[in-house]
Amino acid sequence: MTDYLSLDSTQNLFKNLEAVGIELHWPDETTATDTIFSGKKFVITGSFQNFSRDEIKQMVTRGGGKMLSAISGNADVLICGEKAGSKLAKAQDLGLEIWEENKLPANNPTRKEAVTPLSLF
Repeated sequence: MTDYLSLDSTQNLFKNLEAVGIELHWPDETTATDTIFSGKKFVITGSFQNFSRDEIKQMVTRGGGKMLSAISGNADVLICGEKAGSKLAKAQDLGLEIWEENKLPANNPTRKEAVTPLSLF
């Protein structure tokens, strides 16, 4: 397997997939059933200082949670940044959990600087 992954043609394939927006993820050793995200449905609103929205989405989905695009009775948690707007008010009306940025794990394994990845390129 290592030989295949190190071939120039394989590395070019990975680069081409990434260029068109396809992300490849290697399975983590931890199971998604033991995280703060497991089995919950999340909506994101506002702007964040320490994470991009994509990083938060990856953190949630890799942790066993599901992302929703809108606040509804189906959601469990609103992850709320600065300038949250109307989604925050609606989440409060529905009685959803509200998480601020500081509730998110500081050592997010999806962040590039948090891990030492195996370089495929």
